[in-house]
Amino acid sequence: MAVRFTKDHFHQMIKEVQTKPITQSETLAFILDVTVRAKIQYLCSINHSIRGLQIEEDAFQETFLKVCSKLVTDFLYRADKSGLNDDHEGFAAWLLAVASSTVSDVAAETLYREETKKEREEKTKTELDPFEVAEGQKNDISRLEMAIESVVNGKYAIHKVITWLGICSLMLVSNESKIYSTHRLEERAGYSLKTVYETILGETNYIPWLKITDAQHAKIRSGLAELNADGVPYGSLPLHSFFMKGRDGKPDGLKSISDWVSHINSNLKKEFELEK
Repeated sequence: MAVRFTKDHFHQMIKEVQTKPITQSETLAFILDVTVRAKIQYLCSINHSIRGLQIEEDAFQETFLKVCSKLVTDFLYRADKSGLNDDHEGFAAWLLAVASSTVSDVAAETLYREETKKEREEKTKTELDPFEVAEGQKNDISRLEMAIESVVNGKYAIHKVITWLGICSLMLVSNESKIYSTHRLEERAGYSLKTVYETILGETNYIPWLKITDAQHAKIRSGLAELNADGVPYGSLPLHSFFMKGRDGKPDGLKSISDWVSHINSNLKKEFELEK
């Protein structure tokens, strides 16, 4: 018999997200697992174009992140509802809709990545990646630790620190290029800096040797809590609010992320060269 979530699970999830970051809600993770995982596996199995690419886990993780980002505004306290939306059956339907949309997005991204991988690898050969800054090899952990320490304690704005760490963690977790990781991070531009950072912490769990120390964590938390000129904590602002404008006058997420990371990497390269 299939495991299902109950209204009690739904209420427990609400209590958890009111007292700690949404990404740390064990009950939400359980609800997602029993509600959407099978749906995601099914959708991936019937899509002939992505068979064999094994995107199920990526789609599930992206669904989790989207749900965390939209849970409060798009379901619990929707604009068309008065007060808390207590419809746990409607919640299940909403989760399935988010999952279906996410599978389509991840499938399209995966096909794009597979079809253009060789071309993008050629373009990134001359680029300096966070991974390469650390040393260029995963087994040189100390250089990566030095890079993280330098970035966290450097004179960089908190949104640039979060962006650099985000690209670094995405590249190491997915073993993909800087360009692909930049696209992935840009898709999360609607998340607050705090949520992006919590996502980074979650992703680093897959890399046992990549840890953010307590001191570094405290430094980053302090930066997120700092108020801007309007009295708003930087951590509550969406990443896209920091994007620079392109030639068309609109925020250019890909260029902003690329420029920030390249600037930090250039400084790191100079630091490491001086140490030789």
